[in-house]
Amino acid sequence: MLFGLILPIASGTGTMRSSSHSETSGASVFFLLGWLTGTLAIGLWLALQLQDQGVNWVISILLGAGGSVAVSCFLCHLIWRLWMRITRGAPFYVGDQVVITAGPHKGEIGEVRKICEGRCSVWVALERGGDSSELLFFDWDQIRRCDRGKSAGPS
Repeated sequence: MLFGLILPIASGTGTMRSSSHSETSGASVFFLLGWLTGTLAIGLWLALQLQDQGVNWVISILLGAGGSVAVSCFLCHLIWRLWMRITRGAPFYVGDQVVITAGPHKGEIGEVRKICEGRCSVWVALERGGDSSELLFFDWDQIRRCDRGKSAGPS
């Protein structure tokens, strides 16, 4: 289950569904290796702290492993959101102009029309000439704000 949540992040898709881009970037692999190393280090430290207090070694290893996964997942989430803010201009708001950076619509410019609450994704309207536009779903790692200085979000 845990690897079902982590491996999509390492593959560059950011979600468990199949995405329009599937290449694995070097940054994603580095991020996964850092997460695994951090989890192991936190787990060993926590297990040793518990063992020093007289807790049975089996229980201390189990608690150390569980605690390290919880702490490292929280830190992973914070680091990912900070990375998206720095590199993509996230969070996005309705009315933001964005450029598609991955998939078959790469290079096209659109406007954010709907925010997916509780997820790091948005619905973007791509102009198709005239009055028609196509509304498509994109994750934050598939788009980038066109003008970082101007956001349609709250002031």
